[in-house]
Amino acid sequence: MIAVTTLGDGVVVTAITLVVALYLLSRKAWRRATGFLVAMAATAVFVPVIKLMLHRSRPIELYSGADAFSFPSGHATLNAVLFGICAVLIAHDRSRWTKAGVFTVTAIYVITMGFSRIYLGAHWMSDVLGGLLFGIAMVSAFGFVFGPIRNEKVGRVTLAALVIGTLSVVGTWHAVKSHDTALEAYAPRVNTEILAAADWMENTWQTMPERRIELNGDDEEPLVIQFAGSLEKFAEITSAQGWQRPPQWSLSSASGFVEGQTPPDSLPILPRSQNGRQPDLVLIQKDPDDVKAGRWVMRLWPSEYRILNGSALETLYLGSVVHEDIMRPMGEFSGPRTDRDFPSAEGNPALLIPGSVLRTRANGSQVVLAILPTAHSATSSDETPPASAPDQ
Repeated sequence: MIAVTTLGDGVVVTAITLVVALYLLSRKAWRRATGFLVAMAATAVFVPVIKLMLHRSRPIELYSGADAFSFPSGHATLNAVLFGICAVLIAHDRSRWTKAGVFTVTAIYVITMGFSRIYLGAHWMSDVLGGLLFGIAMVSAFGFVFGPIRNEKVGRVTLAALVIGTLSVVGTWHAVKSHDTALEAYAPRVNTEILAAADWMENTWQTMPERRIELNGDDEEPLVIQFAGSLEKFAEITSAQGWQRPPQWSLSSASGFVEGQTPPDSLPILPRSQNGRQPDLVLIQKDPDDVKAGRWVMRLWPSEYRILNGSALETLYLGSVVHEDIMRPMGEFSGPRTDRDFPSAEGNPALLIPGSVLRTRANGSQVVLAILPTAHSATSSDETPPASAPDQ
């Protein structure tokens, strides 16, 4: 994504703009050359003016001046206009299928450019969508005004070769040259907050999220575990009560979903995220043989908190424990369905950890707190917590 986003930097856009403008002028396509330069200049002015008017903050700090603001995305806007107009010129008077091919390739490239800005945390999605909409409007206006011109001949194959060649040469040079700098600038940034173990056990545990947050922002099942320390030790201790790691996703394990008699502990786990993070530990416990086929699933997600336990810093994990009933429609399929999202107090695997404590919230929900020191915990002298920065 860093390579893709650097292809849309000002250096590359400027180089392609100059090459296209010089080619149009050399072919004496005066009106199209003028329209192209006006469109690019108007876009280059529009982006910083709107940024300064709205003052919308970026997800992360990247630039200074007008570029420090977020809306709209300069990459999305400039590249949509530049490559959109080039596509109009190249596809002009071509067959329907040729036009479809040219605009499809162009759209894929521009959308990928916009997605890279969201992926790297440089922009919000609305910034990119706003830039793409402006670009579409500008390209449509250019096509409406300059599309009907018949007396300005442009070598479409030559123009396409010049655009692709310039993008390949200048883009590759710039991407390689700026890669290390960009890698550092776009590095993921996470807020890290350190809590004393005693304070966490007594009071701060109540400030942790009560429920899992889905990607769409909805609250899901309760988070009934707060655990700090070694995940390997957690898995080892709980294995005595039948908790085990689920099978990894593979063609063989996935085929269990289309078989009617797949045991609960042979089905891989469906993905679930907590506030955008994937779980670092997943364990399952199969129901007893005399109970309807099902399984308990425990997931532990890393949080932005670190627990200071003595001189050691331990990552704090938030976990849920849900029960899945295995549905077998028509005896031909096996599909897990969550039928309980809160275990009984004694069914919480975190209670198996020595020294764990059961806490009750004001609303009556319960959460288990536990600490298991890691073998090589970082001490306050050899690990400096990351500086606070906005989440990407």
